[in-house]
Amino acid sequence: MKNQSHFRQIPLQSVLNFRDLGGYMTEDGRMVAWQKLYRSGALHDISSEDLAYLKEKIKLTSVIDLRNSIELAQNGVGPIKARESESFLNFSFGFIWKTPCHLIIEILECCLQIRVIP
Repeated sequence: MKNQSHFRQIPLQSVLNFRDLGGYMTEDGRMVAWQKLYRSGALHDISSEDLAYLKEKIKLTSVIDLRNSIELAQNGVGPIKARESESFLNFSFGFIWKTPCHLIIEILECCLQIRVIP
């Protein structure tokens, strides 16, 4: 059940569908922690106001970009990569779908410095 103090949808003006992935139940009955893992549409067009919101309110520390090399070449990474306080990594969907789940978890845990599966 969703904790009433958390909202899934994050109100950004320049990024589509930015949301908290907390509150979802795992197969083994545990729950994904709130305010630790988010997903969104592409961040390459993020406004300076929305970027400031992520830094100040969300405390963004890492971005894992799942776009492929063609999408990156077409749209670039945008201002999110320019910030030195955040870690930015790109893994294309081809890499993700061909990689064993345990390796993806290790990559996420290393990048985010949190336990994905406690």
